[in-house]
Amino acid sequence: MTLSEQSAALHRRLYDNRHWLPLLLYPAALLALLIARPFNIIPDSFVFTLLCAVISLSGVAVRVLTVGYLPRKSEEEVESGVHSTTLITQGMYSTVRHPIALGNLLAWYGIILYVGVTWFIIGAAMLYTLFTYLVLMSEEEELKQRFGERYTDWARYTNALIPNRKLWVSNRYRFSLMQVIRREYVGFFCLVLAFVTINLIRNRVIEFTWGLSPLWSTVGAITLLFTIFIRVIIKLINK
Repeated sequence: MTLSEQSAALHRRLYDNRHWLPLLLYPAALLALLIARPFNIIPDSFVFTLLCAVISLSGVAVRVLTVGYLPRKSEEEVESGVHSTTLITQGMYSTVRHPIALGNLLAWYGIILYVGVTWFIIGAAMLYTLFTYLVLMSEEEELKQRFGERYTDWARYTNALIPNRKLWVSNRYRFSLMQVIRREYVGFFCLVLAFVTINLIRNRVIEFTWGLSPLWSTVGAITLLFTIFIRVIIKLINK
């Protein structure tokens, strides 16, 4: 196998496992906290917590504005931004080629920053960015094969991950709140769970106590109840 073939095979494996591989950052974050010295961890203040939460929630917002305007489709089609034989270039896709990937990046950046261990923040952010880049390379090869010049022409003036608001084109479809809830409620729960768990470990390492801050106790409880409620409603609808 040539080097180019090996590279293509690697990209393919990363693409096929793109949903679970980033989850390895989660135990790595907890390990980083456990081995870090307390005074080397960024102190947990309201401003710091708010900054991390805003970064992650901005990623959630990007996903919501993307998924909410897409027609009903499979998860694979959502990730690649295609529907049947149509290349979607309206809404968020008019400003950036990979809004779902952009949303994921921002969501993970907020979690990574909240860990508060400098060497982990730098290393994990670089690693996840590289992982995203390699996955998108594989995805774009498939899109070029599927759509040919239509895709290359669109990609010529549309950035991959940095939105350009000047290119905005209104969405063709109506916003579907139900579609957003169906596709995003589990991911949102996992996002909050990550913050809650990191807060728990931070408190153990820094303050030597097993406990959550009042903020994350409240947010975590509300999110858990909301998730259970949505899960029940979806099951009832699907009966």
